[in-house]
Amino acid sequence: MKAYYTKIEMTLYFIVWALIFLMPYWLRSNEPLGQTQLFHRWIHLSVFLLIFVVNFFFLAPKFLMRKKYSKYVMWTVVFVFVTILSYIYLRRIENFNPLFLYPVRNMSRFIKDFTDNFIIGLLIIGLGASAQLIKSWISEQSVRFELEREQLKTNLDLLKNKVSPHFFMNTLNNIHALIDIDSQKAKDSVILLSTMMRYLLYESSQEKISLRKEVEFIESYISLMKLRYNDKVKVEMRFPDNTGAIKIPPMLFASYLENAFKYGINFNHYSDFLFEIRIDGDYLVFKVVNGVFNANLLNDYGGLGMSNTKQTLDLLYGEKYKLVINQNDKFDVELTIPL
Repeated sequence: MKAYYTKIEMTLYFIVWALIFLMPYWLRSNEPLGQTQLFHRWIHLSVFLLIFVVNFFFLAPKFLMRKKYSKYVMWTVVFVFVTILSYIYLRRIENFNPLFLYPVRNMSRFIKDFTDNFIIGLLIIGLGASAQLIKSWISEQSVRFELEREQLKTNLDLLKNKVSPHFFMNTLNNIHALIDIDSQKAKDSVILLSTMMRYLLYESSQEKISLRKEVEFIESYISLMKLRYNDKVKVEMRFPDNTGAIKIPPMLFASYLENAFKYGINFNHYSDFLFEIRIDGDYLVFKVVNGVFNANLLNDYGGLGMSNTKQTLDLLYGEKYKLVINQNDKFDVELTIPL
């Protein structure tokens, strides 16, 4: 990839300088030039091309890119000075008017000639230096982006490894409780758990999964919870039928499911739950509403699973997601993420 961009860069410089060298030829209609004059114009442009090449391939990499700024300024000024002076001197010799034969009255013309070319040379140096600095900045940004991307992937993998065992442990505890209560329900739970484990082992290792698979995982988990608890538990699910090609990071909603059943179950009262996923334009909204029957546990709300989920959201979306948690007579969690 780096070699590819280098070829593009070199091609661009070649095209620019080719156009510059063609300009005297194109302007001949406005300013008639003989072959000799045209040749001299090209020699003049070659001096500036030499300045650009030496700066771009030698001076800038050797001094500017290594942050030896004082040496870079000194050597570029000296190089431009010597190059322009040599060019003017050789041009005067060719015209049989060497510098040491300059009449005093023509010295002002020489100074103007030298100054104009020297300034143009410095401008070319400046353009070359700017191009090098921009190139270096783009390269550094590219490297930084790759490092951040790799760091994000590593962090997400670590967070998934924390979430999955935590989630698995809680589910096993639920099945253990069912074995003594209803063996058939325990068997059904094992089947649901196997479905969930396939998700945890294979799907959650991917960077993104289809929303349909996430919904299937949520439905399996809710079915597992309904098997454990009595008929006083009422669950309303609102999930989109057609999710299309929507993909999201896996395991974003697991902790909210766990907490809903952890804080929202009371065997002596009806326990209502609402789990909703909807698509709102370019955003996905996940909503959980449940009662709160054990207020003493609310101080622990947002334990390991929730903490990991919050870190995951921060890594994935930065400030682009919105998490709203309200508690009145019910606990209401609404998470909005960009698609």
